[in-house]
Amino acid sequence: QLPPVPKPIGTDLTSEEILAMAGPVTATFRNGAVATRQHLGIVQAALAHVDTEAVRLDDAVRRSHTRTIVLVTVMVLLTVLALGLVAGAIVRPLRRLATAGEAGFYEGPVAEALVALMRARGGLIEAADLRAYRARLVEPLAIRFRGHPVLAVPPPGGGLSLLQLLRLLEPFPFRSPAGQEPRGPISPTPSVASAELDSAEGLHLLAEAMGLVFRDRNTWLGDPEQTAIPIAWLLSDAHLASLRRSLDLQRHHPPDSLPSPGSPPEGSNTTHLSVADRQGGLASLTTTLNLPYGNGVLVPGAGFLLNNEMDDFTLQPGAANAFGLVQGAANALAPGRRPLSSMTPTLVFRPDGTPWLATGSPGGSRIITAVAQVLLQRLVGGLNLAGAVNAPRLHYQRLPDRLELEEGFSADTRRLLAARGHTLLRSTVMGAANSVEVLAGGGTAGAVDPRRGESLATPE
Repeated sequence: QLPPVPKPIGTDLTSEEILAMAGPVTATFRNGAVATRQHLGIVQAALAHVDTEAVRLDDAVRRSHTRTIVLVTVMVLLTVLALGLVAGAIVRPLRRLATAGEAGFYEGPVAEALVALMRARGGLIEAADLRAYRARLVEPLAIRFRGHPVLAVPPPGGGLSLLQLLRLLEPFPFRSPAGQEPRGPISPTPSVASAELDSAEGLHLLAEAMGLVFRDRNTWLGDPEQTAIPIAWLLSDAHLASLRRSLDLQRHHPPDSLPSPGSPPEGSNTTHLSVADRQGGLASLTTTLNLPYGNGVLVPGAGFLLNNEMDDFTLQPGAANAFGLVQGAANALAPGRRPLSSMTPTLVFRPDGTPWLATGSPGGSRIITAVAQVLLQRLVGGLNLAGAVNAPRLHYQRLPDRLELEEGFSADTRRLLAARGHTLLRSTVMGAANSVEVLAGGGTAGAVDPRRGESLATPE
């Protein structure tokens, strides 16, 4: 706690007393003290009397300077005290987590505060729900793309859709802007001339492939503990070949004209971190509240906001969520079910299996397509990591039927895409794919996505 208040709140508080309080209060906060409302009240009272104190000085120049000093000092002190009140609510739960581990959140005072809020506001979470919840350790999904092992998070995360999109596009002989041969081995390919990844022809193909992947996502994906997801079939050569045959390489077709996705064989505002350590280890982490400030509800005394991940469920058949996704019954809301998510933390390895690249992004449904385009630009287009992260992006998710384009595509490219039947929409920036890679000769390189000003690269 802060030192005791030197005198009661009153009109006789002088500017000298305010200045005398500022130093000890600031030093005390450095040691982790928590402000009381009494201290905050003193500063508010002092603010009301700053003018009176300044006017008592006879010399006008001295009065002006002193008034400025006192005002600045009081405002700094008020800010420190206010932050202390907020920090106390954050620090206490963090200390419990540090000493008690996950039980410090799912049981005890933090859990009690959350349950009390639920009961007061008509929420559904009970103490038994918190005690029963477990984070699951799962095996990542893995494919080889152009010779590189790629690991991504399984459902309900977005990694399956990312891997499906990469495998769907792999046989097409994209060439880099410089005209070099495509990077990595090329499978037997559909009949299509080699196209630059950023040309109208290449972007049309990318957008159409995105639409097919989102159709599968919205049809089949949900919580794998409660929904049978045909992962092997969705990534199978037969299914991907069927999807490629449905691609029209010249024209865009509206969602209603796409054939049914078929059936598998019978049988059984978001934050991303990419990390590389000096030993060559990689980590990719995405965490989310879904929308800025989650659902806007702060748990009193617990120091954290509630998310609004419920919006990621199919709340009503045929209705779009906050990101325009129209999803299927496999992702319907049900007790104990985890919602489908677009979060796609991803690791890429060199062909010999050594760690190479970590990437991921925030951005709602645009996460999957943003990560895919970073990987395509790096592994296929031949750009370095910074160039792959900075390259302009597009997004198509089938519904709504519009192709979103960032700034950076030429007017001619836009015209050619519109001529192929796409409804174009100029979009704000898509995601923030902060990425890192381990260099072949030693060391690491990080690429900060300029789309979000708060992104930061920090050395070990």
